[in-house]
Amino acid sequence: MIREYNEVKLGGGHPNRNLESFIANDRKILSFHVVWNDSNYEGEPRYYTLNFFLSDKTIEVKEIRHTNAGRDNFPMLLRRQKLAKEPIITTVPALSLRNEEYYTPHDLLIGHKVMVYGREIEILDCDESTRAWYRENLAFDMVSKGGNRAKPYVPPNPVPEYNGYGTEEDSLGNVHSLNPKAPKLDMHKMFDNDMHIMRFEAKVISGLQEDEMRNFIVSFFPSDDTVKVFEVVERNAGIVGGKFLERRKYKNPYTRATYVERDFAIGRTIVLQDYRFYLTKADEYTHKFMESRPQEFPEANVPSVLRKIVAPESRFGNRQNFLIEMLRRIDSSMGDVI
Repeated sequence: MIREYNEVKLGGGHPNRNLESFIANDRKILSFHVVWNDSNYEGEPRYYTLNFFLSDKTIEVKEIRHTNAGRDNFPMLLRRQKLAKEPIITTVPALSLRNEEYYTPHDLLIGHKVMVYGREIEILDCDESTRAWYRENLAFDMVSKGGNRAKPYVPPNPVPEYNGYGTEEDSLGNVHSLNPKAPKLDMHKMFDNDMHIMRFEAKVISGLQEDEMRNFIVSFFPSDDTVKVFEVVERNAGIVGGKFLERRKYKNPYTRATYVERDFAIGRTIVLQDYRFYLTKADEYTHKFMESRPQEFPEANVPSVLRKIVAPESRFGNRQNFLIEMLRRIDSSMGDVI
């Protein structure tokens, strides 16, 4: 020490013993997930991140904070410094520095315990870069010990129920952002189906007798999956006709999915705002539209339907016997009784 002091006083250079380590290991950090069982104070585990800096062999211990944890913000359990295994407490610390032994990467293994000034901290796991460093430099494979590591607290953000004003996409935009943007449209679907409209005649299923005479036209627009209902009435029927349900998207109350074109077919029941519509008939354009898309509408696939009809024919040998059996099932007297 006296020799170095005299050299520096005479203008000589100050030796830097950590320069080689700093150049080789600058910005290289070993990161560990650790836990301190704070049984003496609160009786529950406290989770931290222990970082070991290879450039100067210093250690810092940072607390993993959670929102609304009920604790004051003390982010650092140990500021960056060299950590002695058995610190020597003395009124003249400089006289005892050479006698202290500090923690090194050989001591920081998963499952080992580190004493941080009276706090016993156990190492549970490490990140992937630390695992690779131990494998390359110390030929040691770090195996995670597991345990109930603290998970980041994610506050719940429930989506409120749709209130019926505007479209549901617009309402969700106000939930997800303070500056909502217009919902994006499927332009490919709109351009492909803009000219198509599926129209069905429908009856409302109700327990009221006066609803039996009511006739509706349910229109589905494949371009944007919207539905519109129009009520048709005769003159002097005592019922106000016209638009019954406004054009917009509707959800199936049982599946909570938006209605699409394959949900509409003759004989099916569509529920729109607590009204149950039984589809009884479709116009000629809708029939041709469904036949042109047999993959989406299997009930409109004419060759497939014919194959199902004539499938039992193979059990009767020929088509004549099959037709005779079908007629017998329809009329057991085979036309003898009028």
